Amino acid sequence: MNVWSVMAICAAGAAVLVFAALFAAALCIRRIAFGGRFDRSEELKYFSAEDFGLDAVPVFVRDGRTELRGRIYRAAGAALPKALVIFSHGMGPGQCAYTTEIAYFCRHGFAVLALDCAGCGLSDGSGMRGMEASTRALVAAAKFARGDARLKNLTVFYAGHSMGAYSALCAAAFVKPAGVAAFSAPERPSLMIKHRVAAVAGRPFACVLHPFVRLVARLQFGRYGDLSASRKIKESGVPAVLFHGDADEVVPLELSAFSAAEGEGIEHVTCR
Repeated sequence: MNVWSVMAICAAGAAVLVFAALFAAALCIRRIAFGGRFDRSEELKYFSAEDFGLDAVPVFVRDGRTELRGRIYRAAGAALPKALVIFSHGMGPGQCAYTTEIAYFCRHGFAVLALDCAGCGLSDGSGMRGMEASTRALVAAAKFARGDARLKNLTVFYAGHSMGAYSALCAAAFVKPAGVAAFSAPERPSLMIKHRVAAVAGRPFACVLHPFVRLVARLQFGRYGDLSASRKIKESGVPAVLFHGDADEVVPLELSAFSAAEGEGIEHVTCR
């Protein structure tokens, strides 16, 4: 074996080691971000359905081997709902942090179906694994609504905040609702991770790591992995209203679906 062959083998071996190290780093970062459960904080007060005079009927849905739990909400004593809002929560303990928003829809004549994402609140799972789990939960919720006697004849809308807004825009391409209201939606999970990594380890490393973060997401979630929210809502043809704060520090405008999404039927509302 000549020296060039040895050098080629060494170079190939080094490339494999670098690839493996970056893949492991991406996997570790996603586990740090999404590996644990998101449950209610004992230090916070969460409003209940009773605080707003809502009826709340428990439901559960299977997402693979994980049982997702949630509720169907309606204003107590109200007439038949005019439509159904499937609500998607942001990162945190689930729907319990959004009872005020759920009550708003109920007061305006809607029924609301809200499921907690895997690893959050009422649902099973040791962790979320990624924002993409919320997209799968929304698809599962829509399928449940189609087969439930109480909901199957209602027109369906999606509404969500932050992670839930991202998921609402993405899920619209798989189970088409009549419309989507998205509040502070990120454009891609991997871009949010890249932004966080850059703040800690520097932009060059974050840029090198970015494709590996995307690869891990694709391996974990298949067709749901690291989707572009703006692309999926445009592909769906579903009308959407995107709300975003011009000084949002959690989901900066440059990383948002609000900035990326354009096309017929897509409206933007800036919150100042």
